[in-house]
This record gives sequence, C-alpha cells and structure tokens, in this order.
Amino acid sequence: MRGPLKITKSNGNILQSIDNENAFSVYNDILEEVENIRLSREGFFAFAKDHPFGIVLKGTAEVVVRDPIAVNEDNEIICVADIPQDAELYVLHGNVSSLLASSEQIAAECSKFSASAYTPYLFDCISRAMFLEDKFDLELYNIQRLIKYPVEGALSIGEIASQENGSLAIHNKSTVLGLLPKRQ
Repeated sequence: MRGPLKITKSNGNILQSIDNENAFSVYNDILEEVENIRLSREGFFAFAKDHPFGIVLKGTAEVVVRDPIAVNEDNEIICVADIPQDAELYVLHGNVSSLLASSEQIAAECSKFSASAYTPYLFDCISRAMFLEDKFDLELYNIQRLIKYPVEGALSIGEIASQENGSLAIHNKSTVLGLLPKRQ
C-alpha cells in the first residue's frame, strides 16, 4: 500500500516513529487515505491484522512480515517480533487469494516427496489464521487434499527461518510445511 518508509525509532518489538513522526499517526493516516479506515487503540487489531508491515532486513533484499498487534499508551505500535531501527518499512494489505495460492504451492511441492515413510508437519502462523478467518479451513483442506497422508501440525506465533545471509529471522503470516521421517 505504501513505502518504502524509514523506521526512525524502535525498541525491540515497539515501533515508535516512522520518517521521524509518531508511528501510529503515520500508519493511521495511510490506512485512512488508502482504505478510508480510521483506527483507535481499542479496535486496532481488527484492522491491523489485514495491514501488516513489510520490513527489509539489513544486508538482504528479503522482506519479512511484521504483524502489528496493539497500540500502547504512548501511541507506539507493538508488533509480534523485533522492529529493526533504520530499516525500510512498507505498509502491506493482506490478500486472501495469494495466501491460499501460496499454501497450495508448498503442499504441491511437498506432495512430490510425501511417501509413506514421511509424516507431513504443518506450522501456520496464528496471525495468518486470524486474517483468513473462515477461509482458514479452506487452506487446511487444500493442503490436506494435496498431501497423500494425514498432516499434523500447530498454529504458532511467528516462524523462524534462515535468511539468504545465513542469519535467522522471525516471520509472521507464514506457513511452513515439512516432511519428517516416520519413527520405526
């Protein structure tokens, strides 16, 4: 929806300022301009779950999603994971069709290898399930339909993956499907 913007002040998972202005004010103004939505602290998550941040991690071209979950008493945005200061930030808009298509894509890829010797494990970000709402069952159905054996898994709060440079990063709104050998 908008970006790149610059994270000019953050502390851990708290986004304090964007382009040297209060983060909540900037975010609120963008959502009002583009979506005609005006946020309040009380109803923040109901709309923020559909409008996460994309952050370009330093030293990479990789964009990771950061879910904003609340606004504190100082009108700073609290996110699920760390917000690196001086990074580029994009305000994103969730797309149900692209999330469903991506989960089908990983299921199709894993199904090529899902012999009876493997157990498929699915880890879906809780924020993805909250965003998809009633379509989350469709995502699970589509994955199970493409995998030949019963899928096990869990909803998680953020997923950890390695970046191109080898360091670890927490991801939000992601889904991870893997195959592990069955115990003999």
